[in-house]
Amino acid sequence: MPIVVRPVDLDADREAIVETLRRYLTPRASERRYDWLYRDSPHGRARAWIARDTTNETLVGIAAAFPRRVLLSGVPHLAWVLGDFCVSERYRSLGPALQLQRALLAATAEEQGLAGWYDFPSQNMAAVYKRLGVKEQAFLMRMAQPLRVDRVLAHALGNTQLARWIAPIGNLWLAMGVQLKGIGASVSVEAHIGKFGDEFTSLAREASPSYDACIERSAEYLNWRFAENPMEQYECLVAREFGRLTGYALFTHTAEDAILVDLFGIKHESILGGLLRALAKELQKRRVMTISAPIVEGHPWRNVFLQAGYRVREVSPFVVCPGLSSPAPMFKAPQGPWYLMHGDRDS
Repeated sequence: MPIVVRPVDLDADREAIVETLRRYLTPRASERRYDWLYRDSPHGRARAWIARDTTNETLVGIAAAFPRRVLLSGVPHLAWVLGDFCVSERYRSLGPALQLQRALLAATAEEQGLAGWYDFPSQNMAAVYKRLGVKEQAFLMRMAQPLRVDRVLAHALGNTQLARWIAPIGNLWLAMGVQLKGIGASVSVEAHIGKFGDEFTSLAREASPSYDACIERSAEYLNWRFAENPMEQYECLVAREFGRLTGYALFTHTAEDAILVDLFGIKHESILGGLLRALAKELQKRRVMTISAPIVEGHPWRNVFLQAGYRVREVSPFVVCPGLSSPAPMFKAPQGPWYLMHGDRDS
């Protein structure tokens, strides 16, 4: 089965790419998602490559790279986050996967001014990187905070009278732990509704220079990434100190589980910790059982999460690789202080 890999035309290949993603990656793939993710990002248009079996002209796989403006100590650099990698089940030997990813990496390496790329691969994809000689690997840690004990007790004791007696006591104990930690007197936390305005851009300009490595979080980017996201609905809590925006937490949740996708602000415990505690209180009222916060292992706020009641659960791979002529040392240190979370993935 001779496989040919070529770069896509984002306009001409739109329909074929969407159908391939829907077939091999997620049934939620749609034209709306494609336009949003591949063509409408304020950081630029995506690049993608397709693999085709020339014996039957079947499109058998896709790999994509999405642009991100990364701020390294406040200085902007172009980077790519990789994603939407999928291969037909009939072609899931390592050969076609290697061809696809090798073509993608070769093209991104030729990008002028590229600081580097990063990825949050599956375990299978991590094996592909290993075969390609990509060694700069670290870990994404899922930090989690229990908010209610009902599910744990039901699993341990079953649907018994004992579990029903103990659950309110355990839930009260967890709620008291959050209440006792409190929020700084000068910090107020409230829900943010609607689009992100200029004050979010101002906050990013003020706070980003103190970050070693983070995505540029302008209001334009936040609106695209979160407010206009066709796949998920996000909510936002904002922290204000004497009326001035100083931080925010973006999250999403189902009936029982929540994910903190982004936490950003002035680097101060009263602000970041206050946001985490206010979020825990809000989700406890909604009867959410657990909140997770995936962060890169070198994330400097790990202690803030630990102090707020989070604990490390499982880990998954995180891959960073510098551009061929990258002046950015951060891309050569995947275990370093990356301020990357769940919301910094491709979609």
